[in-house]
Amino acid sequence: MKNQNFKKENDNIKQDNKQIREELAEAKSKIERLDKERREKNIVVSRLDINNMDLNSLKETMEKFILQHMHIQIEPKKVYKLSDKMCLTELKNLEDKATIMKNKAKLKQIKKGKVYINDDLSVIEREKQKQIRRKANKEKGNGKDVKIGYNKVIADGVKWKWDRAKEKLEKAQSKN
Repeated sequence: MKNQNFKKENDNIKQDNKQIREELAEAKSKIERLDKERREKNIVVSRLDINNMDLNSLKETMEKFILQHMHIQIEPKKVYKLSDKMCLTELKNLEDKATIMKNKAKLKQIKKGKVYINDDLSVIEREKQKQIRRKANKEKGNGKDVKIGYNKVIADGVKWKWDRAKEKLEKAQSKN
């Protein structure tokens, strides 16, 4: 009788634990989605010399930089200095961001130092991108032709895809 009560109580605890884990996973997913939505109109500009400026002059500087080097007229919503050579630019809409991202290759023409523009990524997305770039660089080092896509690396026709559950790159199964 006592053993049966312990077993029943243990089963109830296991069920509660499972439910709590599911709710926690759902909450984490929701937080990640909200974080992603908050960042979707943002870009991070790195390796750009940024003097100590107030927010208005920083916003003006970014606007002039984008116009001068990318030939795009946009007005950033807000610009935040992250470090001496990095700033976060919040744009007014996704169209402005898409235009900048399509034209960021024009930054290769800058003679004095390379300036990079990237998406504003969450910590999880940054780690994922780091692993994808690491795999791509390793394959390039082995003399392979490498292409990086969204959540994947293709090296000499072999595709590696990001596995969300395992949180790592996995060799994709061929569809033969």
